[in-house]
Amino acid sequence: MARFINEFRELSPRTSFFVAGFSVAALFAQVFVACCMGFQPGWANGLPVSKHSAFAAVMSGFFFMMLMSAGAAVFVIPCAYFERAIEQEFAGWWAFALLILLFSLLATFLTWNAFPVIRASIAADWP
Repeated sequence: MARFINEFRELSPRTSFFVAGFSVAALFAQVFVACCMGFQPGWANGLPVSKHSAFAAVMSGFFFMMLMSAGAAVFVIPCAYFERAIEQEFAGWWAFALLILLFSLLATFLTWNAFPVIRASIAADWP
């Protein structure tokens, strides 16, 4: 455990670019899967809930995951340079965790409001 703590004591630019790259790769994978599921909505048939609700819930979940991946990619690099600017251990990780926490609240609010819109649009297009 001590080796892990020493390795990640600071949020280095190298680590931040790795996290950003991984987040962007995850974002592309999520977009690909969401598009595949969005253009073939037949998977929502036969579920114990309404197909409109199931489709809207899954698409809202993908929307939330895409927002979080984009947020991680955007916030991690400035946090690494913030730590270098103030020269304090773990400051970059704490700043990143705080920004992701606050962004998750925003993403939850956006997703919560997107669900009824997605459900209404799919109900209008898919009787």
